[in-house]
Amino acid sequence: MWKSQEKYGLIFVWYPQNEEPSWNLEEIPEIDRDNWSFRGRIVFDTLCHIQDIPENLADVPHLNEVHTDLSTISGDVRKSWIQRSHIRHIHTGEWSPSKKCDENHKAFMTMQHKIEIFQRFHCGYATMKAVHIGPALMLLYMSTPTGKFVIIQGLVPSRELRTRSILRIYAEPRMLQCFVKQLMDGIHNNALRDRVIMNRKSFTDKPFLVKEDKYIKMFRRWYAQFYGETTSNDN
Repeated sequence: MWKSQEKYGLIFVWYPQNEEPSWNLEEIPEIDRDNWSFRGRIVFDTLCHIQDIPENLADVPHLNEVHTDLSTISGDVRKSWIQRSHIRHIHTGEWSPSKKCDENHKAFMTMQHKIEIFQRFHCGYATMKAVHIGPALMLLYMSTPTGKFVIIQGLVPSRELRTRSILRIYAEPRMLQCFVKQLMDGIHNNALRDRVIMNRKSFTDKPFLVKEDKYIKMFRRWYAQFYGETTSNDN
């Protein structure tokens, strides 16, 4: 018998069989008590190992290479005429595993975002805190000028080297649905940019890393705890 729990509009199953979960899913007060409402759902498949998607989020430097173009324009990884005209997203952030002994299954990412115009003017300031919980769940809390929201991203291996991402978006009451629609378009386009790369990548067990890749090394050390004795990343 597998232990299961319904949370965040998703059903979670604890694996392996006949074992009590070693951690519990945390509450999201904004959803449970503050009347934030469900605003939308995005589902897509990526040709990759399940580890690759949370590792991509932990790879902070890639944000300023792949996601600098305005996300509402397209999912093309090539620079658009708008970015060539000096309008771009700027991201800064950090990733780290939890330092609490009873939270080894959690890791955190913080990110600050702004839009830069002509390398001189800045607007669109936003912040994000991402919480990795176990190998296949991420909670992304975001605060923007148009409102606050949380994205719940669950991952499911749909078949060998194919991972399904299920994103559920909840927002505070004052956030207008037109801004949520714009947000969902941006998420979709950014996911397309990552998928173009991940659909063609392969896993290197001991990659050559430079200083800017330090978070990848930290992430892999943390994520290794979720593999059993007979499992591995073989892509």
